[in-house]
Parts: sequence; structure tokens; C-alpha cells
Amino acid sequence: MRTLLLLLVARAAPLSIGRPLSIEAKHVAFAVRQQSVLARLTYASSASHDAAATSKQPLVVFLSGADVPHERYAWLAEALARRGVACCLSSCAQEFGGATCLLSLPYDLARLASDGAYREAAPTAESLRILLDALRATDAPVDYEKVVLGGHSSGGRAVLDVVGFGSARDFPEVVGAFSY
Repeated sequence: MRTLLLLLVARAAPLSIGRPLSIEAKHVAFAVRQQSVLARLTYASSASHDAAATSKQPLVVFLSGADVPHERYAWLAEALARRGVACCLSSCAQEFGGATCLLSLPYDLARLASDGAYREAAPTAESLRILLDALRATDAPVDYEKVVLGGHSSGGRAVLDVVGFGSARDFPEVVGAFSY
């Protein structure tokens, strides 16, 4: 995983020296078990007339912290896209008991019933697969064989769960991860 992260940085560095790339964003709506999710995919625009913008771009799927709308991370998505790395942010409302929480992806609460169930597949694994499939249906110039998962706070924990537990085998396209 470390190799791809270095590759993304190496690819981004030459682009940041010159003129930043123009960017585009697509909004993708989908559902996971009757929960609506809104995603925003930001990427370098072909209007940039740069080879990096017209070729398939690696993808960062970034999961935000709880109760933090994905728009708060738009600065990160736009900065990555201007350097030739596509970025997806998403949000959904999730009920926890009597309260509602804003999350990046629906969380399978049944996975919390036992340690074994939790370790078998991350609580966000099903949602992540549906998100990646929904993004593939767009015509965005994204290389879906080079996906890096990233996250902040509870989103970072969700990322670590996906790559650390049994669900990692279900995501061969995920070649790197980071959390803060």
C-alpha cells in the first residue's frame, strides 16, 4: 500500500509545479438498504488539455467524521483533483437509537453484535461496494483499479476497519489507505 501512496504523490508533484488543472464534479445518488446516499466525485477536467486530465486518474474515496457534511472536505477533493487525483466524498443520515447522525456511508449496525461479525466484514463494507459500483457507472476518467481509501475521525476508523478486517479481500481495487 505504501508504494501506491508514494506513486500518487510522485504523480501529483509535477502537476503542482505548473498551472493547476481545471476540475469538474459529478453528483451521484444511490441507496444502501433504503438509505439515500449523496456522493460528489471531483476530478481533473479534460478542458485542462493536460495528459493527466484526459487519462484515467487514481481515486481517493474519503470518508468524513460523524456529523461532518462532506462539503466540509471539498477543499481536499478540489486540491487532489487539481493535481490529477480524483476524489469522492459522500454523506447520508444514519439512525442510531433515537438520534440521527450524518455519516459518509450507511453503517451496518448488525456488525456490532459480536466481535466475530465485526471482524468478518467492516460495518461500511457493503456501502463502500455500492458506492464504488455507482461511481463506475459514471463517465468520469477514473482508474477504478487504483483506489485509495482515506478518512478523518470516525471515517478514518471505518477505513481502517475495511482494510484491516476480512472485508479487505472484497476490495482488490483498494491499493492504499490513510486515516487521520
